[in-house]
Amino acid sequence: TITFRLTADAVQIDHPFVAEEPLPPAVLRGAGVWDEDTGELSAKGSYGDVNWSVGGYASAERVALNLTVPLTPLATVVDLFGTGIPEAKRARISGEVSLGGQITGPDWGWLLEPGAKDLSVSGATPDSFGQSIVRWRTYDRSDCTDDKPCDPEGIRHITGPRTAGWVTLADAGWMPEAVIAAEDIRFRSHPGFDLIAIQEALANAQSDERIRGGSTLTQQLAKNLFLDGRRTLQRKLRELLLALSLEDRMTKDAILTLYLNVVEFGPGIWGISDAADAWFLKRPDQLSVREAAFLSSILPAPRMWHQRIAESGRAPRSRVNGVLDRMRRRGSLSHSSHAEARAETLRLVPPASPL
Repeated sequence: TITFRLTADAVQIDHPFVAEEPLPPAVLRGAGVWDEDTGELSAKGSYGDVNWSVGGYASAERVALNLTVPLTPLATVVDLFGTGIPEAKRARISGEVSLGGQITGPDWGWLLEPGAKDLSVSGATPDSFGQSIVRWRTYDRSDCTDDKPCDPEGIRHITGPRTAGWVTLADAGWMPEAVIAAEDIRFRSHPGFDLIAIQEALANAQSDERIRGGSTLTQQLAKNLFLDGRRTLQRKLRELLLALSLEDRMTKDAILTLYLNVVEFGPGIWGISDAADAWFLKRPDQLSVREAAFLSSILPAPRMWHQRIAESGRAPRSRVNGVLDRMRRRGSLSHSSHAEARAETLRLVPPASPL
């Protein structure tokens, strides 16, 4: 049996999964016992002020370890990222988070299971947010080249009840129900984040070292209004703080209304007023159920779907039908309305041909 102890006064995490820049140095402490005959391993320690424990089996042939981070104040976790999370300076953060994990090898794989208790954030949004006119910027990294770098200021947009093109929920037709079905089935019940969706996103991140998906409509709104397109744990943590702050100061209807007025539906197509006109030459309240389901189906990657449809002249039929099916399961559509919507023919304006 081998007893070991680890002490390091300045450990710095530098990984694209965590953040684009190295995290500030933190103290790492650990101690444990390993049985070299059986491979059994147990250890516990801390990273900064975050405690952790590891248990399981480790040998030259096989590794199977369980990681546990017990309930820890969210503010303590935020502190590990230092100035990389500027919202922490002005936010009031309460509640706790936890993490369970598994790592196995030599066919290496891992699984993370996050937990949360009584999370609440207020004051994380900028002081300028919340007026009748909302200003935000968009960043299109796909248009950036070595000869033409990204504009650090992005493209400026404005919206709000006093601006042209603003659409209320009452005038949004089928779009609210279609968007909830497509993007955030538990929108009306979650507190701004969805642990089930986050866990699925973390599982998918194993293959590409990037966190994709897992965001609620509130988190997507926070990203669209306040953040750029980077996909890291640090960015997701900022997104969480901002989303919780939005939920603290806005009703669900207000969040959904603002989301529908800022979300992108293709290159230069922002909000459902522009989207309904660009794709169907209609107002949002004139859209059929299937047309609303189509617009909702392209939201995860609107520019990619815009290009695919322009090249092929075909809409993603299975994705549209999937949105309709979820609307039916949620009770948004009757059996007959669901059947009619699935049978309807979509007719898109250019770049797509009639379908």
